[in-house]
Amino acid sequence: PFMGPVVSPHAAKNLSIVQNNLISQGAIAHLLMNHLDEHTGFVTPAILDVTPIPIEEKMDEEWFGPLLQVYFAQD
Repeated sequence: PFMGPVVSPHAAKNLSIVQNNLISQGAIAHLLMNHLDEHTGFVTPAILDVTPIPIEEKMDEEWFGPLLQVYFAQD
C-alpha cells in the first residue's frame, strides 16, 4: 500500500504528542502511531476511541496526519 510522510519531522513528533495526550485523557488506542524515523515525517496510522473523554474536555482541533479519532454515540 502507498504510504507518504507528514510534512516534516516536527509535525510527526507533534502528532505523537497529541496521541499521547489523548491517551492520557482516557482515549483507548486500537492502533498506536509510531514515528518510524525521527529524521523524517514517516509515521504509522493511529486509531483512537475517544468516547471515554468527556466531550467538553476533548480538544476540538484538527491535526494533519493519520490520527483517526472515533467517537461512539449512544444511538
